[in-house]
Amino acid sequence: MDFTSFCPLAPTLEPYIDYYYIQRYDDKDTQRYQCFPHLNNSLSLFSRAGFYFDEAGSHVQYSASGKPLALLTVIRKAPLWVHHSGPLNKVAIVFKPLGLSAFTEQPVGLLAPNFVAAVDPFCGALDALQARVFSVADPVQLVNLLDDFFLSLLNPKPQCLLESLHAAVINLDAPLSLHLVAEQHGISRRHMYRLFQQHFACSPEVYRQIARFRQVLQLATNPEDKQTLTALAHATRHTDQSHWNKQCRKWTGYSPKNLLHTGTNLGQKDTFWCLDFEKREL
Repeated sequence: MDFTSFCPLAPTLEPYIDYYYIQRYDDKDTQRYQCFPHLNNSLSLFSRAGFYFDEAGSHVQYSASGKPLALLTVIRKAPLWVHHSGPLNKVAIVFKPLGLSAFTEQPVGLLAPNFVAAVDPFCGALDALQARVFSVADPVQLVNLLDDFFLSLLNPKPQCLLESLHAAVINLDAPLSLHLVAEQHGISRRHMYRLFQQHFACSPEVYRQIARFRQVLQLATNPEDKQTLTALAHATRHTDQSHWNKQCRKWTGYSPKNLLHTGTNLGQKDTFWCLDFEKREL
């Protein structure tokens, strides 16, 4: 598997798009990988593929006669196994938490109510991009193509309340109770819950827990600042290492030690997956 990540070149897109990445396989590659809850939403484009979802996870399979496929994945509350089969070409766009809303009128929670869906969030505009994106080999040209597409759709809307609620909920250095967050914003706890379900696809409680999990994971995988698991637990306001162990198992199914041993950082951003390759004839 080849995996490369890129940041948008257009500064205008930086508040909305975190990064792009390319994922390619040879014709004998069958890959199963596990990814973990994240605050970002991603849109994955495949050149020719079919898709289905079952109890084993998400399945994308190359089809020579298949059509382009677009999969939107939003916040999920559990690890996800992803199965890719055949010579797939994938281009993915990773949006910041409120980023997708700058390009579509449809709230994230309604676009993918079951956290993953084969959908065009841009009401048909994606067809033109998918017709060109897989014919571009040069990375800079690819980034420019993606930038131009999203600049053509860019229509940011005032979201002062959502942005302020989001900042308050993910403030892990001086966290307020969620009841107080709602009160300070002049809304009820129930209204805040509905806003998060609609625009972030989960509750404020779950969102804060995932934010803390990603904070620890980012620190734990930083090669320039190695810390003990106990130090990481205290630095991220877990009561002790046992508390962090329980949270890690909750979000990944692994102990912290096993997660860090099994997982792999891919690209230049925060893609952290557990890879499981199997070679077979298709």
